[in-house]
Amino acid sequence: MKIFLNFLLLVVGLTFTFILFSHVLPNFQTFKEADEEIDFSNFIYVAINSFWLCSAILYISKKSYKTNKEIILRLSFSLFFIYAFMPQIETLLFKSAFFVVSRTEILFMMIAAGVPVVLSVLLGVKLFRDNFKPSRYSRSQRNFTVSELTVKLLLSGFFYLIIYFVFNYFIAWQIEDFRIFYTGSSEKIKFEALLIEIWNTNPSIYLFQFARGVLFGIFILPIVDMFKNKSLVMLTCIILLFEASAVHLIIPDLLLPDTVRMGHLLETTSSLFLFSIINWLMFKKIKSYGSNYKYY
Repeated sequence: MKIFLNFLLLVVGLTFTFILFSHVLPNFQTFKEADEEIDFSNFIYVAINSFWLCSAILYISKKSYKTNKEIILRLSFSLFFIYAFMPQIETLLFKSAFFVVSRTEILFMMIAAGVPVVLSVLLGVKLFRDNFKPSRYSRSQRNFTVSELTVKLLLSGFFYLIIYFVFNYFIAWQIEDFRIFYTGSSEKIKFEALLIEIWNTNPSIYLFQFARGVLFGIFILPIVDMFKNKSLVMLTCIILLFEASAVHLIIPDLLLPDTVRMGHLLETTSSLFLFSIINWLMFKKIKSYGSNYKYY
């Protein structure tokens, strides 16, 4: 009962903190003018988003053998960058579609998303581990070598690049409003033709998405390192954290029409679920010794 009440307290606190930060921080004029149009029922969507984040905090706090301080540092780092940083750098890339958004405003959106999460990690770890005494693992943990980690991160970037374009096309791109929003045209060209068109008009997107995949791998490392000897726990943590960067799309957004937003939500939740499994397989199952790589 105590854990349930503490969890409920954390969800409510994070929900109100999100709302507070979104109104206190400087915002662009379009949001201010449309503020009155936002239905208060959107509160429930913010609460659902908070529920997911607090579930991740609860699960990792309870499963980790580390000290409270170390968990706070690791989880704050991973959640801030996966939840607040990763979605906004993509907004920065496609900001031409969001004609009202400047780089400064994207920074404020990142702060409005990230600071409440870090505060919730601080509070959540204290609430869920008030009587916790860390103990040593009886089983030794093998550290990743530099060459092994480099290969894993490059593979993370490579697989994310593929997953991103496949899921973007076969899920989100099938929605007519999605195509009109980003291209101004309702025409649905073939997958191969779209890839060629992107290569001819803006090839930097390929490098950008590859880099995002590498960053996802880097930002999950502090959590992966905690659960090297707990395979299923590691998988669950990766899913919880990666999906956090998608679940926020459930919240109505003035920058995105509802059909476009829901297309992104379906695309990112499904693609990041697969990407989570692939990263788990790379970090847990593929090991290197010298120049030889083995799959277990």
